[in-house]
Amino acid sequence: MDHRVASSSRPAVRTVTWLAGGLGLAIAIALALRSGLTEIIALLKLAGWGMLWLPVLRLLPLGLDALGWRELLPPARRTGVLYLSGVAVVRESVSNLIPFRIGGEIVGIRMLVKRGLDVLSATTSVVVEVTLWLASQIVFAVVGCMLLVATRGSSRVAVYGVIGVAIAVLAISAFYALQRRAGLFAILDRVLARVVSTDVIGIVGNAGALDAAIRSLYAESRRIRACLLWQLGGFFIGTLESWLAFRLIGAPVGVVPALIVESLSTAVTTATFFVPAAIGTQEAGLVLLVLALGIPGGSTTALALSAMRRLRQIILGVPSIAVWFGSEARV
Repeated sequence: MDHRVASSSRPAVRTVTWLAGGLGLAIAIALALRSGLTEIIALLKLAGWGMLWLPVLRLLPLGLDALGWRELLPPARRTGVLYLSGVAVVRESVSNLIPFRIGGEIVGIRMLVKRGLDVLSATTSVVVEVTLWLASQIVFAVVGCMLLVATRGSSRVAVYGVIGVAIAVLAISAFYALQRRAGLFAILDRVLARVVSTDVIGIVGNAGALDAAIRSLYAESRRIRACLLWQLGGFFIGTLESWLAFRLIGAPVGVVPALIVESLSTAVTTATFFVPAAIGTQEAGLVLLVLALGIPGGSTTALALSAMRRLRQIILGVPSIAVWFGSEARV
């Protein structure tokens, strides 16, 4: 990439990441205020202080995701797992709280570049990692659908799940094909050049070089498989959070129902990526799943579970984004 482009793009990258982080932090604080002290106290009375283990449990799948992401970085310049895990927490915090999720990925690129990785390698790793993460999530959702059909039969929710998975498979296949065959960023570069009079793609690298680097990384089958396995492990270990949450709110379930709820509710949240913090969609998805599985408490249990997830997002999100802001301010 032209060094002049890289140099001129740095202020733009910093502006975008500050906007993304600021918006995420503002929405996180708004969620805390929206929840209200009364509701939080009521949740604490219901679930007890044991629910503070939920943010800790969330660090497990994020750590496994970081191990998968590390596989995609240049072997000679791989960042430490602890730092990558911290970046993964910030990425998720920002992505979960703003629409279209892209802000978290830009923040992740920015944090890798600050660690000494070049923009091209950082961007390539994030693009491929997100694609593989979506593919892993589809596999996890397929497992959830199969278990739902096996335990509850061909219910309406199961049918919706199968249709959703089929659409997701088509979407991720098209996304992969654009990257591997068509040159996604070259296409974006041409489209954006007609819409805006600035080099948008230049913020993260030369479009042609980026497409070539992405294709080259996909050709590294061992690294791709390793990343997928770490990510799948992260999704499955994330079931522990739902399993514990159900027990804490007085509706203990087995591992299988917890896995069904975790896999399909996560898929719903991802499918509604355009809704900030999945407000409303998360609650609706959990209510449908809890009712379909016949979990005691019905919609009350589902809403309590959603509130616990919201609180977990706030506990992890606000400090992590604030710490990231502090590190940016010192640059």
